Amino acid sequence: EDWIGVVSGYLETERTQTIVLLAVGVVVAMVVVHMIWSAFYYYVNLQASKKAAELLYIKERNALMAIFNAMDGKLWRDKTRWGSDEPIERWKGVKIDHTTGRVNKLLLAENNLGGFIPEEIGDLQGLKEIDFRLNRIRGTIPESLKTLRNLEGLYLFDNYIEGKIPGELSTLPALTGIYLYNNCFEEVAASVKLFNENVQEGCIVYI
Repeated sequence: EDWIGVVSGYLETERTQTIVLLAVGVVVAMVVVHMIWSAFYYYVNLQASKKAAELLYIKERNALMAIFNAMDGKLWRDKTRWGSDEPIERWKGVKIDHTTGRVNKLLLAENNLGGFIPEEIGDLQGLKEIDFRLNRIRGTIPESLKTLRNLEGLYLFDNYIEGKIPGELSTLPALTGIYLYNNCFEEVAASVKLFNENVQEGCIVYI
């Protein structure tokens, strides 16, 4: 009986060890599968993010080139790197928000800009400031400007811009300054005339 008990105990121990080893193996396998899946998921999302960033860059570069072509870019006083293969943040007057990767400022005052502001400017949805003051811009204010919900400052004074000022400009949520005086507007929306009172203190519209 003692011998049988020893054998039974040994077998029970072996069985227990086998079960433990199997359990450990299952856990390890699950951890490995999870790590592989996490790595794959990260890779897929990384590639998607890179692709989205590339598409955004192409879209914004195209918008900048539309601006360059429509506004007599070849005649600009300083057109450094515009149209080159250099990153657009190195183009004269173009500023980038490095958090979003979007163009957030166009600073081209007193740079002999002509022609007209194209609708493609509305493709630059990250714009916070447009400074085209003291140039020779003609044409009208593009309708797409009223879609720029991040726009804080619009400086178009001392140009030859015609037509009407879209009333929706005064309702842009982030806008704190709109400067349009010394142009050739034919119609100014009432909401724009009241912009100084209706939006924020310190916002000015001179027509």
